Amino acid sequence: MLWLVAGCKKDGDVPEEIRPSDFWVKATVVDEQEQTMPYAYRGEEIVTVDTFMGIPYSREIIYASTYGIDAEKVKFINGAITDGSWEFALFTLVLRHPDYVTDPFLPSEWTKSELETVLVSGATFTMGDAPGQVSMAMRYIQEDVMYQTQVGSPASVKVITVEDYGSPEANIAYFGKKVHVQFEGDFYHEQQRRTITNGEAVLFFRYFNY
Repeated sequence: MLWLVAGCKKDGDVPEEIRPSDFWVKATVVDEQEQTMPYAYRGEEIVTVDTFMGIPYSREIIYASTYGIDAEKVKFINGAITDGSWEFALFTLVLRHPDYVTDPFLPSEWTKSELETVLVSGATFTMGDAPGQVSMAMRYIQEDVMYQTQVGSPASVKVITVEDYGSPEANIAYFGKKVHVQFEGDFYHEQQRRTITNGEAVLFFRYFNY
């Protein structure tokens, strides 16, 4: 898989039309002890956390998109909000193409038309690893483990808006989709559960014009 890491440049290096801060995630998290916690990250945000021996360490939030073909011959792509310092995802939404891959030479990159087959305003998805399904995962920046949706879990994703992302006026061709989604449901790590409510995210999904 190829990681696209965009947004690691400073403000002065990024055209006004293309901003890592365009991409974000927020939600309310309720754990098994019924404790309610806020959850929110945005591109270009700097988060300072304590690391080994309590030494403060600043980490920058960026956005990313990865893609590939899994062992079951399902083409997938995800949009993520990522810790750019350690290169792990804080929130990720994985989309799966509705058709199995039958062509052994099919590239793993997604075209614009393939993304438009999946990303339609108003579309909702079921959770799972099968064609046409989606999955999500989330973590706090201080945590070592991901909480993930499970096949058939009570969770939902709805696409609110979809638009091409880029800026031809600034000589930056469209190169992906900027997608606003709403989400909620149960996320699990082993037997531990977190319930997500009021979830919203604006994520980037990379496409290729070939």
